[in-house]
Order: sequence, then C-alpha cells, then structure tokens
Amino acid sequence: MPSDYQEVLKSLDRKGDFKDGVLKVNIPRSDLKITAAGVATPTPFGFGGWVAFTKASDGGEVMMGDLVLLQEEVNPVMSALLDNGIEVTALHNHFFWDDPHVYYMHVHGMGKAADLAREVKPAFDLIGHAKPEAVTRLRERDPAAEADRCWRRHARDRHLQIAARDVGLEDPVLEVAFAVE
Repeated sequence: MPSDYQEVLKSLDRKGDFKDGVLKVNIPRSDLKITAAGVATPTPFGFGGWVAFTKASDGGEVMMGDLVLLQEEVNPVMSALLDNGIEVTALHNHFFWDDPHVYYMHVHGMGKAADLAREVKPAFDLIGHAKPEAVTRLRERDPAAEADRCWRRHARDRHLQIAARDVGLEDPVLEVAFAVE
C-alpha cells in the first residue's frame, strides 16, 4: 500500500483495503438496528458506507463514497462536507419502510489524498453522533423554509450555478427537489 494511503488510514483512524490501485475505507453502520417492512436487516444487507481513493490521470487523487446516514445526521454531515470542500453528488434512500429511515449520501473530491482525508474527517466524526437537540430545534422551525435556507446558503457559499442557461445549455441538466414530511 502506498505511503500516502497509509497516512489516509491514520488520519481517518480506520482500516482499509487496498486492491487494484484503490484504497477502500468501509464505514459500517453496525450501530444501527434496521428493519425493512418489519424484517430485521443486517448491516451487510445494504447499511455499510464507504469512501475510496485512487490516482487520477493528472497524478492527484479522486475520492468517491457513499455514506449511510440517519435522517438527523444528513444536515450536519452535509454541512461538514460542503464546508470542507467535499462535493455531495446525491442524497437518496435505498429501502421503503425502513425503520429508522436511512439516507445514502454520495460524496466526491479531488486533490491530494492527505487533504481529502482531512476534509472528509469532520463529517466522519458526526456519523453515529447526531445530537437530538439539533433535531428538536429543526422540527420547531418550518422544515420547508429550513431546507430552502440550507440549500441557498450552500449554493451561495459554493457558488453553484443551477440554471441551465448559466452553462449555455438549452435543456436543464440538474433538478433539485426536497421532500419534507
């Protein structure tokens, strides 16, 4: 395993597997007891997150991953990622009738391996440690307004251009939707 990947594992305080030029770091959610439609489902059935690192053609690194999060972890983890320069490329669910409800957040970054590990670490540290009081405060506010505020803040901070006209395309290339229960 290359020394820069050994440094990534040390920085993330995790173990990983190196194969075919890819370092994969697993983030199992064995802390969760999940049921789908009332049936107990073990972590290997689809409740393990991961990030992977590999060399890019320019000599830098590419990091991609899929984080498994509870509903109350989504906003804090997303904020930690975006605030540290890591892209969030998708947020979705895999299961119907899961309890507790689990979300999957796809992440992406490019740069030096050590920098990417440092940038993703604050988000890793939040997984499994969401504070219930933050969820209570959110529920006391209007969820639609909170989702809009959060998105606008990140769009402004990250200078995201969503309108197709901004990239010179006639058809929209990105659709953003918030589901508020």
